[in-house]
Amino acid sequence: MTQIDTLNDICDARYSCRAFRPDPVDRAVIERIVATAQKIPSWCNAQPWQLTIASGAATDAFREALYAHAMTTAAVPDLDWPEKYQGVYLDRRRACGFQLYNAVGIEKGDRPAGAKQMMENFRLFGAPAAREPQPAVRHFVRSCRSQPPRQQLSHRTGHARRCHRLERLMRALLQRVTEASVKVDGAQVGATGPGLLILICAMPQDDFDTARALALKISKLRLFKDEADKMNLSILQTGGSALVVSQFTLAADTSRGNRPGFSGAAKPDQAETLYLQFAHALRDLGIATQTGQFGADMAVSLTNDGPVTLWLDTAD
Repeated sequence: MTQIDTLNDICDARYSCRAFRPDPVDRAVIERIVATAQKIPSWCNAQPWQLTIASGAATDAFREALYAHAMTTAAVPDLDWPEKYQGVYLDRRRACGFQLYNAVGIEKGDRPAGAKQMMENFRLFGAPAAREPQPAVRHFVRSCRSQPPRQQLSHRTGHARRCHRLERLMRALLQRVTEASVKVDGAQVGATGPGLLILICAMPQDDFDTARALALKISKLRLFKDEADKMNLSILQTGGSALVVSQFTLAADTSRGNRPGFSGAAKPDQAETLYLQFAHALRDLGIATQTGQFGADMAVSLTNDGPVTLWLDTAD
């Protein structure tokens, strides 16, 4: 057997593991794996990696802290996620996803179970040992990133851009609240107050620019009372916070029949990305923001202050 045959056999045998036994891994085995991994190529042979390896109680503490952070904070990748998958790339992604979920007994279309399983990424799928890149490594990766697709997509002619904006209708339902919270399976995953409860729905033609534009608009809306008891202050001026909850039913089409249609909403993968980007944009503007859990059955509680409720979209 040649070396290329050996390498090919190793590549053929690789797989994605979604559950691990709790058995501890011998330190010598871990050190050998790390030593082998260090031999992969790097840009200009910089080898910009450092690893912190944990086991036992340290791993358990790390996984729970990581999970808690992921439940309350929007993901910000070092490299932007793809805008969308098309053609054979979409086919491969779907096939992979179906196989992974099927391996852990989740049926196709069971979105709550799929969302719950997705969050197990942050619990390391029960792995007995964990590694975390050091901040210096993440900074190095960011410094080498190429121009993100969303910036390239914005280079349109004025006419084309105006026509496209008519189709971008990211929608939001705002409620001024003294308090609001969202629970999943009886456990609170997000809360706010006083401030805004924002139900958000992405549409197929939306992108990061529309998410950011809607966040900016909301941050400036004068929805809160001043000393003269007039609605004259923005959430930024009052120091209020926000709770953002995904709500695809805002895309409901009731023009025909008695059963609303929701095909006008963005597909789940795109919608989740835009929902998290919207929440992150609010945080970037200085608004403390928590979120619900995308794709889950959520119980939302609130005390509407006023009441004050506004419908908003990016065509306004």
